[in-house]
Amino acid sequence: MEENRVVLSISLLVSGRKETRQCLDSLKPFMEQLPCELILVDTGCDKDTRAIIEEYTDKIVSFIWCADFSKARNAGLKQATGEWFLYLDDDEWFEDVSEIIDFFKSGEYKKYRSACYIQRNYTNYQETNYMDANVSRMIKLEKNTQFVSSIHEYLSPGKPPTKLFHTYVKHFGYIFKSNKEKYEHSKRNVDLLVDMMKKEPMEFRWDTQMLQEYMGIQEYGKVIETAQKAISKYHKAKQRDTGMARALGTFYGYLADAYYHKYDYAKEKECLEAGFQEKDLTKLAQAYLYKCAVMMQYQQENYEKCVYAFEKYVQIYKKIGKDETEIYEQGGMLIGDTFQKSIYEDMLLHGIMASVKIGRDDILEEYFYQLGWKDTCMLLHPDFMGIVIQHMVETEFRSSYIKMAKTMSERVNNIGGVIPILQKIEKDYQFWKHNDKESDLEENSVVISIPEEKAKEQFERMIRIFSEVDHTHWYITYLKILYARQQGEEKEIPSLYDKLFRHVFDIFNLDIEIWKIAQEYQLEMEPFFLRIDFDTWRSGICQWITYGNEKDFQYKEEQVKRWKKTEDIRYDFLFMKIKEGYLLHINPEVEKFESLEKKLFEFAAMEYEFHKKFYKKEVFEQYLEMLPQECRIAVQLLKIKKVRENGEDKEAVEKMKQLIDCYPPFQRIIKCYMKKFSSFIEEKDNRIIEARNELLKLSEALKKRVKQFLEEEKYVEAKAILEELVKYVPEEKEVQELLKKTNRMFH
Repeated sequence: MEENRVVLSISLLVSGRKETRQCLDSLKPFMEQLPCELILVDTGCDKDTRAIIEEYTDKIVSFIWCADFSKARNAGLKQATGEWFLYLDDDEWFEDVSEIIDFFKSGEYKKYRSACYIQRNYTNYQETNYMDANVSRMIKLEKNTQFVSSIHEYLSPGKPPTKLFHTYVKHFGYIFKSNKEKYEHSKRNVDLLVDMMKKEPMEFRWDTQMLQEYMGIQEYGKVIETAQKAISKYHKAKQRDTGMARALGTFYGYLADAYYHKYDYAKEKECLEAGFQEKDLTKLAQAYLYKCAVMMQYQQENYEKCVYAFEKYVQIYKKIGKDETEIYEQGGMLIGDTFQKSIYEDMLLHGIMASVKIGRDDILEEYFYQLGWKDTCMLLHPDFMGIVIQHMVETEFRSSYIKMAKTMSERVNNIGGVIPILQKIEKDYQFWKHNDKESDLEENSVVISIPEEKAKEQFERMIRIFSEVDHTHWYITYLKILYARQQGEEKEIPSLYDKLFRHVFDIFNLDIEIWKIAQEYQLEMEPFFLRIDFDTWRSGICQWITYGNEKDFQYKEEQVKRWKKTEDIRYDFLFMKIKEGYLLHINPEVEKFESLEKKLFEFAAMEYEFHKKFYKKEVFEQYLEMLPQECRIAVQLLKIKKVRENGEDKEAVEKMKQLIDCYPPFQRIIKCYMKKFSSFIEEKDNRIIEARNELLKLSEALKKRVKQFLEEEKYVEAKAILEELVKYVPEEKEVQELLKKTNRMFH
């Protein structure tokens, strides 16, 4: 390489994007290690951006933007003096350019006339999802080299042989803030492409670009129309070349995708059948159409046909899937993505799911480990693990299932997806275990579609498989406990409980079966309880009472009282919170007033007794705000209890008003309590009124009786009635007058 000769010219358009400095910094290794020049085309920078780009080069070309990308690119190209030319955009940057630098330093560049690097298009800013595209942005300069097209410009002529680099630029330009922004960006491109299609009607490049734009904004009707016209135009062409054949695959690919997104599977099927009949279709394009068939057949639950399409897809993959040159030559827009990692894994997922649906274990065994289980960016289909695990427990046990179970469970953050599937299998079994009447199904509105014996077999297979998984999750340890019991290895159970409680301190949220097994084997549980620090104990119980249920509270409370041998603050806290838990999970609307009030007062008493050990008396009397919220409401409830016992109902109503916002978790209960108390007072008053009315009626009858006795001179009898009557209706003047008259006559 001649020292004074520029071997590489690098150019980019600069418009003032926020990534400009990052882009230019990524080019520094070229400038430092190669005879290189940097040409920047200023298409409308502000002063700040202009100052930035002047730090990097003296070769800055000012260009007045005219909605023509090629003219802007050519303005920079004209200034190039290098043997090779490389260009990029100012919103993308290289991570590592050592491969390209070695290409020039080693002299390898002399063997090629063009080159491609990778544009990595991210779909999120976390950089977990992306699609790679080989972009032809490097070329050996010749006299007639130029940029062509006002939109999606490209270097011409692009001649082979072509070097394919693994070097990539990061690009986030296809992430839009809103659908409106995305639409406006696409609309700009569509208008320019319409113009290009009029100028060059037989240039299929514009048809493919138009399809990409319409698909991006989900204009599926226009995708279908454009693809059909392009296919028809292809068939009418008198002369065809390999570039046109590549475009044909793109047309069929977009057409099939558009029908798929419109859920028009009948039309998609016709499209695929027509595509497979095309003699000019490349093998890579055929693989893409088989990919479309896999998705279509899976959605329609045609699993046999889905597996057939999947096997055709992987047959082609095995032939050319790792041949970068073949993929580049057969590819083109859309079709070039056929064996992209994310698409290939998606095909594996659907192929495996469909295969296990029809009992094809061979496909499961062959392709399961081709998935990127150690790749945190791999996107698992939401149904995949459920389908595979269900298949494992439905078929005869295989040792290979254990390895698969370990693989699924050990994937980073994956255990959270595995456990609910296993618990669902257990739930079906536990239903039959604890319910032996058909009426239970109706009463509990539980839908169980699996027979009892089958549920038991599946649960036992699940235990056999997943008890081998090495994970600290409590449910996996629980399965190990079940398996040890199943195998009669009782000596292992205490150590497994020790392991369980070393990793899980939220013990009250553990499945009730764990508690029952401990009871069955008469394990000493108190040591496990007492080694849990109080903060952890408290937070676990608070969560438990929030999400638990009355049956669970009752059982575990009884068990703790049975296991409890020492006095400890943990137990006091537990029993106090269980009282709260009962209240949180009752239905106050259907609870009788007397029962609801009793539970509130019991809760209040326990709260008070617990907290008075830690707070001075004056805190409860003068500084309630220093107490925990649940204790504050307890103090207020006890005050209500006192006035209720004294029959001071009006005072009770006033005090109840202070409860509403005192403790948010009880807000619904307190409102219901107040409502029921109002009804209670109203009913009480009504009963008094009714009794009063009854007394008045009785008084009238008795007065008549007294008058009759007086006429008959039965003064003793009359006096006895009147003296009793005056006790109940003392305000009755007539009764008082009759009593006076009787007394006079009596004397």
